[in-house]
Amino acid sequence: MRNTKTYHAISAPMLALLALLLFGATTITAAPGDLDPTFGIGGRLIDGGGFAHDVAVQSDGKIVVVGGHLADLVVARYNPNGSPDVTFGFGTGKVITDLGRQEYEWNIVIQPDGKIVAGGVSVRNGAASFLIVRYNSDGSFDTGFGGGTGKVLTALPCGDTDENYGADFTIQPDGKFVGAVKFEYCPGQLIRYISDGSLDVSFGNHGFVTLANGTSSLNSVFIQPNGKVIWGFEYSGVYRYEPNGSPDLSFGSGGHVLCPFLVLTSVIIQPDGKIVAFGG
Repeated sequence: MRNTKTYHAISAPMLALLALLLFGATTITAAPGDLDPTFGIGGRLIDGGGFAHDVAVQSDGKIVVVGGHLADLVVARYNPNGSPDVTFGFGTGKVITDLGRQEYEWNIVIQPDGKIVAGGVSVRNGAASFLIVRYNSDGSFDTGFGGGTGKVLTALPCGDTDENYGADFTIQPDGKFVGAVKFEYCPGQLIRYISDGSLDVSFGNHGFVTLANGTSSLNSVFIQPNGKVIWGFEYSGVYRYEPNGSPDLSFGSGGHVLCPFLVLTSVIIQPDGKIVAFGG
């Protein structure tokens, strides 16, 4: 709670201290790790637009956040200082898309041309799908994607629609999209699309790659500079696939490496192509 009391008696030493704090603040350098006072309010930004799932930073420093609220997909963009970007979302800084479906999780990527692509798991009437939505840089739907709708919905061959699942989404340097999803009692699925949102039939089995049923919850998918696909699973380690969707037999044992710790949390790719897995 803000203190609204006013104190009338302030000693001279206290006035000197206040002068130092107020007028000398610009000369005080924040320590590494301190909150950035130039962002939001004291380094924090709180927005009641729904649950935030992922964040990306554009080349101009603007921040894009994606999340969900009930059946809505929410994409918000902020200026580098944390204020809403009123050039996005028709003056509001936010685009809310009612998809009429239960949305589980969203990931976001920014294309080199500034278009914003959100991908995630969607459920309706007990059936699971992978859903991609692409926006122009102003927040309008990209009508060159998904047959003019800006959206692509791909039914998954299996989806138990419970909350024990994992999903991720990324974009290749050539503009193709790769989505990955894993439900508890279903095989892991990789899905690849070409830049207009149609399935890439040159990948795997008409756009799909399926792992065995026993694979644990998925948490990461990345594309290496050479086009190979890396995906990490919570309890079963890291898999690598060739650009055509076949297992990379030169990686680990038959394309698979079991990590030396119990739970794999995430995977990242270094600029030199080396793979870093971390967990506990």
